[in-house]
Amino acid sequence: APEAGLIGKVIDGRYRILEKLGEGGSGIVYKAEHTVFQNFIAIKVLHPRHASDERALRRFLHEARTVVRLRHPNAIAVHEFGVVGNLPYLVMEYVEGLSLTNLIIQEGPFTLSRTFEITKQICAALTSAHGMGIVHRDLKPDNIMIRPKKDGEELVQVLDFGIAKILTPTTPEAANITREGVPCGTPHYMSPE
Repeated sequence: APEAGLIGKVIDGRYRILEKLGEGGSGIVYKAEHTVFQNFIAIKVLHPRHASDERALRRFLHEARTVVRLRHPNAIAVHEFGVVGNLPYLVMEYVEGLSLTNLIIQEGPFTLSRTFEITKQICAALTSAHGMGIVHRDLKPDNIMIRPKKDGEELVQVLDFGIAKILTPTTPEAANITREGVPCGTPHYMSPE
């Protein structure tokens, strides 16, 4: 697999790729180590099959500019982005925990109070994003990470604003970053309209 070629490599002189964490439609996410600070981070790189696709590259850089501004405890923090050679990348907070999908598979149905607490934190992240004119457009259990805190509570974080739409685009290019009439998202989680 082409993504296996990145394992062990150092990106931009400071991010050592350790292992693949997941893959979406546009990118691959890796666990990496900052070689100077020696802490773990997550790096999302544009999928190799999109490397020569100008529209995909513009969408990826648009994502980077969008999410780097979003700062909320319930949204994954994006620290920076860049392009090395023909490899665009995002540097994100690394979260140890389980996706909501995996947690449901492991534990089954949640209590009403736990469901409420998880939903409340998801809504807090989305409210913050919406306040900045950002709509997620691919909200699903795979894009929700849950990790226990020291006090026994759970921290819920929303991942992957990868196909986010900015409601007030700053440039004509940003307004046309996705094709008109082409659905975005995961079919089972899209609203029927």
